[in-house]
Amino acid sequence: MTQTSSSRKTRFIAESASMLLLALALSYVESLIPISTLIPLPGFKPGLANIVTVVAFYRLSPLAAALISVSRVAISSLLFSGVTTIAFSLSGAVLSFLVLLICSKLFKDKIGFVGLSVLMALFHNIGQLLCAAAVIGNSSLFYYFPALGIAALLCGCITGAVLTAIPNKIYFGKVS
Repeated sequence: MTQTSSSRKTRFIAESASMLLLALALSYVESLIPISTLIPLPGFKPGLANIVTVVAFYRLSPLAAALISVSRVAISSLLFSGVTTIAFSLSGAVLSFLVLLICSKLFKDKIGFVGLSVLMALFHNIGQLLCAAAVIGNSSLFYYFPALGIAALLCGCITGAVLTAIPNKIYFGKVS
């Protein structure tokens, strides 16, 4: 059965909205986890919502994934963190997304989800540190990067393992 253009658009919008809601739910779950007792790094989160960004990137489109990511950052910052965190979260999300975009083009079959997730987590942290350094006018915050790098490595491995466990049909059953 062939779908009409209208039904394809409706399905695309419905899937995009569902993915945004799932990303927001994962952000909410992260806000409930007392991660600072396990990893005492101010502002650190495991990045579970990035799982949705990667799935949306491959299933829907890079543009849809970018819009879902930016919307999730804005909404979750307002709901769970506060207005002041939007710039920090957004700068990390933008760099992380750029890594996803570059890796999908340059290293398409050469990097797995674990490597991709680790790189995305590292660059998310770099984006946040760049934003914080710009806000306070001091680059001394980069001494904090080795600790963030280790945390990004650990959490990137976890999110990458989750992405690897998701069946290919989820990613490549594109909405057309």
